[in-house]
Amino acid sequence: MAYNFEQIMTLISALEIERPVPTFLRSRYCPDGTLFDTERVMLQFKDGDRRLAPAVNVRKGSVPVDRGRFDALIISPPRFGAHRVTTIDDLHIKGFGEGLYTNVPIERRKRALALLDAKELRELFLRREEWLVARMMQDNMISLKEVIDDTETGNDVDISFYPGELTNPAVWLPPTSWSDPAAKILTDLAPVILERRRQGIQTTDVLMGASVVPYLLENEQIQQMRDKNFGDTLARVNPHELPNGASYFGSFTTAFGDRLDFLVYSEQYEDADGTIKSFMDEDKIVLCAPDTAKMHFGAIEQKDESGAWRTYKAKYVPRNTGSVDEDADKARLVSRPIPCPNRKNVFTSATVLF
Repeated sequence: MAYNFEQIMTLISALEIERPVPTFLRSRYCPDGTLFDTERVMLQFKDGDRRLAPAVNVRKGSVPVDRGRFDALIISPPRFGAHRVTTIDDLHIKGFGEGLYTNVPIERRKRALALLDAKELRELFLRREEWLVARMMQDNMISLKEVIDDTETGNDVDISFYPGELTNPAVWLPPTSWSDPAAKILTDLAPVILERRRQGIQTTDVLMGASVVPYLLENEQIQQMRDKNFGDTLARVNPHELPNGASYFGSFTTAFGDRLDFLVYSEQYEDADGTIKSFMDEDKIVLCAPDTAKMHFGAIEQKDESGAWRTYKAKYVPRNTGSVDEDADKARLVSRPIPCPNRKNVFTSATVLF
């Protein structure tokens, strides 16, 4: 079956079925949310609710109960866009894996290059979504710069998930650095997890930066729990790799009976200046649980093949254009993703190496 890769809707369908790159944070903690009909989206997150049903006399019947407090933000998500340019020189260059003496027709090579460009452009956006989730989880906000003329100048964009607060309330300050072998890691974690439970926030994961792991192996409290041979009741260390770029270190039980999985995430990305950075800060942890946020997408407005303006309700919106004057084709991809926690302060971060 032949596909017309000049049609925007055809390209959207092709992008939806393309296999994604590994993205642990995005897939475990922030699955897809709403595809909005407009560029502006509404983000809603509630406070934890621990109320009981009221006791009433039979003649009273019932009493009114409010729906609880929630915050709503109406924003325009940041617009991310990237493109690739293809010239006739590109079409004469043999592609990756192509034999030295093969004679591939130009049109066939053009189609293959278009598919490769679409795949690699989408991977840029998947890594950007992973970065957005990482910043939401660690900072309770997202700060970035929108490019205007070039990569050096632009507008600063700050999206906070703690409106009305002067500082981030979802930060824990451990009393002792975890680099100290005598640090009571599980003892110190117990009260902060108990407080999260009192707020109606579940905690199952302790997500760690890569530099934290060696100190867990040397920690005296963890070693004592293992040496007492409680089996898997209180402590289990069984490092192994998980899908989408993360690793499982082990699971431990706190004094209040909370069973915590300690996970390591060391995936990296290349920043705009060429610096290699980790999605998860090396010296941090995040207390969290799966599926506690959603990734929403704003609509994209652009011209269709006829030149008319149209609104596309999709995660990724491509556009392929050709210039007769410049003898070049341009493949562009645009998206407006924005993550949002399901509840206020659902991710608690802490710098544990200091």
